[in-house]
This record gives sequence, structure tokens and C-alpha cells, in this order.
Amino acid sequence: MNMKRILAVLLALLTALSLNGTALAAGSNPFRDVSATDYFYEQVLEMSADGVVKGYGDGSFGP
Repeated sequence: MNMKRILAVLLALLTALSLNGTALAAGSNPFRDVSATDYFYEQVLEMSADGVVKGYGDGSFGP
């Protein structure tokens, strides 16, 4: 492989990986008490997608 092709593949891979978190955060909202207008909405969804937070059994995120 030539250097241009390697760089192109690397750039495509890095772009895909950087967009992955955003795409997951834009997915479905598992928490009934987290609204899309909340300032922490995207962070909560991203942490949920990464398995950092799970919320409560009743579908709420919590206080």
C-alpha cells in the first residue's frame, strides 16, 4: 500500500470512530425522565450507550 492509501484509510477509520459516540447518543432515549431539551441529554445517552449508567428498573434515570 502506498502512503496516500494508508493515510486515507486511517482518516476514514478515525472519522468513523469519532462519529460513533455521537450516533449512539442520538439513538433512542431509554429514560423517561430525560428530555431532549435537557442540557445533559446527549451526555446521559452517551454514558448509557457505553454502559456507564443504567438508570432504574422503572425506566427513569434518577436524580
